[in-house]
Amino acid sequence: FNMNFAPVLDVYGIPDSSIIGDRSFGDDPFINAELGTAYIQTMASAGIIAVPKHFPGHGVTTIDSHGSLPVVDKDADEILNWDIVPFKRAIENGADAIMTAHILYTDIDPQYPATLSRTIITSILKERLQFKGVVISDGFSMGALSNQYTVDEALYASFNAGIDIILVHAKYDVGTLITLVEAMVNWGIIPADEID
Repeated sequence: FNMNFAPVLDVYGIPDSSIIGDRSFGDDPFINAELGTAYIQTMASAGIIAVPKHFPGHGVTTIDSHGSLPVVDKDADEILNWDIVPFKRAIENGADAIMTAHILYTDIDPQYPATLSRTIITSILKERLQFKGVVISDGFSMGALSNQYTVDEALYASFNAGIDIILVHAKYDVGTLITLVEAMVNWGIIPADEID
């Protein structure tokens, strides 16, 4: 094993209602940041790449994104100054990878959930927070994406948002997805340098 899709850095925002539940370190973003950083650094010392998740925060959702698309209407400033705190600390301490959330944050991007949002992945994560590591999507076949978007639209939006690795664990044939992406690159709708 050389990679672990953990720790969960989501700030637990709704007691007994959040789908994140006891996977979170708690409801204080600064404690989550401290514990999450220790978790990441300890895994690194054992040769395991940590993948903190679910950026920019899954803690206030009551809907499981495995089945449906959660919608969060929380104020953008609150998300940036509260929910993102543990991720910011992880980045400052050398996190190599981060996993995205399939959640629509209406005050940041009313059109696309985080995984498909260029505003969230490129503008906030890569530019504002200066994350230089690998951005991995949550499961591509989860209902939050597959029940809302066609495969073509989700692939197109993911790569154009700035996703580096799409996590495929069920439902789709990887070869078919690769063929679709190659076609989109050939058509010029996904830039080749994004794939490179």
